[in-house]
Amino acid sequence: QSEFVYERVLDSASRQIISVLRHSSEAHATSLAQLATQLQALRKRLDGAGELLNDLKDQDLEEYLFTYRLDAATSLRHERHVTSGGSVHSVALTLSYVPQSFSGLDDIAALMEYLHTQRKVIFEAGPGLGKTMAMRQVFIRALSGRSAETHIPIYIDFHDQDSFPKLEHVPEATNRWLPPGPPAWVDRIIRDGRGLVLLDNIEDILGTSELLVRNQADFDTFISDVATDAPVLIAIRQGTLSSEWAAQHDFRVIELQPPGAAEALEQISLWHKAIASQCEIESEALRVLSRGQELYDAVCLMSDLLSLSLNPLICSTMCASFLDSSLRLPEDWISLVDDTFARLADRDCRASDPVLCDTARIRDIQETVAGWAVRNDGPFDRQHVSDGLRDLVAGWDLRTDIRNVTERILSRTSLLSLGPAGVSFALDVMRDHLAARDLVARGNINYLVEEARRLSKPRLAVAAAGRAHAGRDL
Repeated sequence: QSEFVYERVLDSASRQIISVLRHSSEAHATSLAQLATQLQALRKRLDGAGELLNDLKDQDLEEYLFTYRLDAATSLRHERHVTSGGSVHSVALTLSYVPQSFSGLDDIAALMEYLHTQRKVIFEAGPGLGKTMAMRQVFIRALSGRSAETHIPIYIDFHDQDSFPKLEHVPEATNRWLPPGPPAWVDRIIRDGRGLVLLDNIEDILGTSELLVRNQADFDTFISDVATDAPVLIAIRQGTLSSEWAAQHDFRVIELQPPGAAEALEQISLWHKAIASQCEIESEALRVLSRGQELYDAVCLMSDLLSLSLNPLICSTMCASFLDSSLRLPEDWISLVDDTFARLADRDCRASDPVLCDTARIRDIQETVAGWAVRNDGPFDRQHVSDGLRDLVAGWDLRTDIRNVTERILSRTSLLSLGPAGVSFALDVMRDHLAARDLVARGNINYLVEEARRLSKPRLAVAAAGRAHAGRDL
């Protein structure tokens, strides 16, 4: 028994030391000191090997949590390809998506204080307004222990999931970058009152009538079970969970608001600084900052680019598109918008979803709905979206009702948002640019000429003319 325990302790210590040394020893001096104290205590207890053997189960969990705190924030990174040289930069999320004030509260620290007070909180917003990044900021801050109370954050991302995983398989089932932990470690942490449960992209498992039937009961049971012992933060799109559901389960709802112009410009500046900070070659870092300044100046001058920047997801996508290209502004702004929307379509692809399985199909959906929307003014609902898509999807052999197609688009793409007033585009400027592409492709020149004369939709006419310039006279 003593020999087994001795080997087990050495193995545990060596793995913890390796985890620490893979990071900055200065940054983790506290962890090293704690480990030294831990090992000293274990040495003194080796004479009572039987008692220590009984403690190894708990030691397994503490050892895993030790490495989990060090590894999880490093693993949860934003990777992006940089075309010059073909390299890949990993940018820490604490740097790559800013500012942190989209929660409607002063900052993430204030949000965490509110969470620990209320214990059940819902982030609600349209697509691209920063729900996931706010969640990940909470995750990283909780990992570092910089919060009102020290909790072990358990981040469960349901992106591209179609069922609710069992608790014992969380979070490895939804965060494959994490190493597997001891048996039932999530449940043990929650029951000990040390867990902080973060649920993201809930709309992927509850966003359609079909998914609600399949997953609602499991989700409600999970919430009732977990929220008894742990604070819970949920990020959802508007319309996914009803106000009645929130009231029934005693959740407080925070509606995330879009940033203003000053915040959008700040995001552009800090996004490029984050990328530059990860460049190993000084000339590459200077190039990144120079491109960032060029984009910043163009956004200040061009209302369409500024309007697009008011959605944080579109803004960061536009930053990446411009950085990875040789485009010049303002002359190439239409090409920049086109590539930004193409990247959003690629982001929305889900191989397992028959409706959203490839980029070309998503682009067709985007442009068809936008073209229909500008020809049919006024607020519209789910049925209107279905009407606009009916002809397009007729030849896709989806073997599902058009209503299910509409629900999947509303819950799983960056295009449309479902709010109290009905269905709307994430941004009106997004609708007009996508519609211009659709109308030019269909040859609806008379409609565009009439709109240009009336100037009721000036963005539409300008965007259409810009797209048609290379291929035809308009």
